Amino acid sequence: MAVLLNAEWDHPDVFADEEAVLGAFEAWIRRMPGGDDPPTLVVNVGDRGAALVAERLADWGGRLVAVALDPPPGAPRPETAVGPAWLVTGWIAAADPAGTAVLIEGLHADGRDAVPARVALPGRHSAQNALCAAAAAAAIGVPVPAIVESLAAFRGVGRRLEFKGEPWGVAVLDDYAHHPTAIAVTLAAVRQRYPGRRIWAVYEPLTYHRTAALLERFADVLAGGADAVAVADIWAGRDPDTTIASAEGLAAAVRAKGMRGATAPGSVTETADWLATCVRPGDVVLVMGGGHSYRIAERLVETLEGR
Repeated sequence: MAVLLNAEWDHPDVFADEEAVLGAFEAWIRRMPGGDDPPTLVVNVGDRGAALVAERLADWGGRLVAVALDPPPGAPRPETAVGPAWLVTGWIAAADPAGTAVLIEGLHADGRDAVPARVALPGRHSAQNALCAAAAAAAIGVPVPAIVESLAAFRGVGRRLEFKGEPWGVAVLDDYAHHPTAIAVTLAAVRQRYPGRRIWAVYEPLTYHRTAALLERFADVLAGGADAVAVADIWAGRDPDTTIASAEGLAAAVRAKGMRGATAPGSVTETADWLATCVRPGDVVLVMGGGHSYRIAERLVETLEGR
């Protein structure tokens, strides 16, 4: 079994364009082993890229479980060589700081009954993830009551909206987001969890090639989703060329989008120390990145605890 949540262009040093990404996912799925039963793919057809991958698999011999949150009326059900997909759909009934209420249809293989469930995590993307997890569990025979109970009990994992503390009245969160789409949905989830509070987006870009290729999209989501922005020095990772982008370049792009105070304080240590002089009680600081960004959150908490 595989679960495909989304498919989007990333890792531009490896994949030339979206077509290359979609082709890689298709090839990977077609190599899934069969055995006595055909392989199963749970796919979030509410995501454009994942839906395109599903369309490519019309002649695939595996079982497709299509999942969609808030599907449009009359949305087609994907098919493969083994027939129409099993369809699981969901609707957000209510969202609040503690999580999201979702009404799920299709967990029973015969299609009967809509099932109310509670996802104890904020954000639309959390509801989509939960719907895919529920569909995967149903596909292997987990009883529906156990699925509902598990969704309500799950409290997340490290580095995904991980709460690091709230010293001096400043909530500090750590997240692995390092792609524009991930940053956008994570900021939206923070808005849901902390309504009415000033949100800081603190981002350590992961690799120079990604920053250069997606610079305008990064600037759009940072400027559009936060109240204040700080960009730490880029984490090079495997990049041999560190001249094609810079933290200050990204901060300048954010300022050009209307976020006039966006700045690039320097290293993760310098960024944490700079933040400690700027935040005020009631702020929420969301630290994001895939390198050493977590050190910003840790150092900021330590500094504020000393006040």
